Amino acid sequence: MRTQVREWVVARALPVDLDVVDLAVSELVTNAVRYTASGLVGGGVDVSVHTVHAWESGAASALRVDITDDGGTDRYPVLPCKEDAFEDADLCSESGRGLGMVVMMTDRAGAVRVWEGELCRWRVWFEVPVSADVPDSHESSGWSR
Repeated sequence: MRTQVREWVVARALPVDLDVVDLAVSELVTNAVRYTASGLVGGGVDVSVHTVHAWESGAASALRVDITDDGGTDRYPVLPCKEDAFEDADLCSESGRGLGMVVMMTDRAGAVRVWEGELCRWRVWFEVPVSADVPDSHESSGWSR
């Protein structure tokens, strides 16, 4: 998924921090596979990528990535506030800090329930700014599914 998202972004020459995008996509897809029916045989994850445009200028102001799981769990993603993203985290644990990292690295992030008939899925999303102030180290690679 990271490679496909990266190819999509690069094909459109969007100046975003691809390291942040890669890490956030990886974290959210991993969570979907690990904690929902997306990780079961026949399961999957839907990913969509698009730009958010500024009202005044019409120019792309952010890149938004939506990750939608296959549902099938009573668990739900809890995205902390930036101010206390790691307040209750066990910093020595092997897991439990991913959503906090996504919140801290990105401009905006959230989660919303998506009902498809009887199936309740979660769509977790994040936005990163489109900016001219991005490091030069991202010359190749992006996608949309």
